[in-house]
Amino acid sequence: MLFGLYVNAQKIHWVVDVQSQQCREYFKRNFADIINSALKESGVLSDFQNDAKNVQCDAEDIIFYCNIGNSGFEEMHNLLAAKNPKLILSVSMLCDDGVNNSSSDNTGSMYIAPEQLECIRDVFLNTCGVLIASDCRLSTVCLRFMEMLEDQEIEFERLFKGTNGNIKAQLKQCGFQNVADDNIQTEINIIESDISELEQYFDLIVGSRQDVDNQDEIFADDCVVFVIGQDGRTLIDRMSISSYLLRITMSSVLLRTVPVAKVVENGRIKQLYVREYYKR
Repeated sequence: MLFGLYVNAQKIHWVVDVQSQQCREYFKRNFADIINSALKESGVLSDFQNDAKNVQCDAEDIIFYCNIGNSGFEEMHNLLAAKNPKLILSVSMLCDDGVNNSSSDNTGSMYIAPEQLECIRDVFLNTCGVLIASDCRLSTVCLRFMEMLEDQEIEFERLFKGTNGNIKAQLKQCGFQNVADDNIQTEINIIESDISELEQYFDLIVGSRQDVDNQDEIFADDCVVFVIGQDGRTLIDRMSISSYLLRITMSSVLLRTVPVAKVVENGRIKQLYVREYYKR
């Protein structure tokens, strides 16, 4: 069966909740703009929002929620997490004296070496899951970020560790699949076959919120999952099987994942096409 599928580009969404314009600019210049520059070379778009309700998130997207000195941190995180991004980093920080006394800082315009940019791409694009951190200092996080860049070794949990160690993380490595720009049409051969056992497999994962042990026997290492819209022609998302299994394990709004077609190679699934159904 031959379909024309339309795909979307990945995006990193910055939700910055802060009253001080100086703190906002410091965060952008010393952290967000550097990351955006690194990810842009991989085709990842970016946007900045003040309101979580305005974030339109796809399954391969990244959300970075930065709360600087405001209330409602946990409520905002829960609202964003329900959008089911591939990776969500929610960090509550203080706008400390290191920021307020930094009137001449120009970190965002400094030279970042190619290997340092690759380090940023590696950790942001190949990490899935959720991190929640609080009790951080904005200037300390930005300084620590630059130190990690020099060592070419970024670790999220160490980067956002606050003075009291208030951090919770469920992170894992996952593959990044490049997705074409908006409205690019691609033709894909879909081989249909009996998928009832596979449907039961996903029901078990969604129902128990746990991984199933034998996934290596079912899926090829480089298996790609395509999420198809209800019209049967629109490709909503595309991701690696590891990203997809993590996504449906952690989702609080997914009701069912229904496979509609698969491509098998050497006894394991190489490509999988699914439709998703959500709680109302």
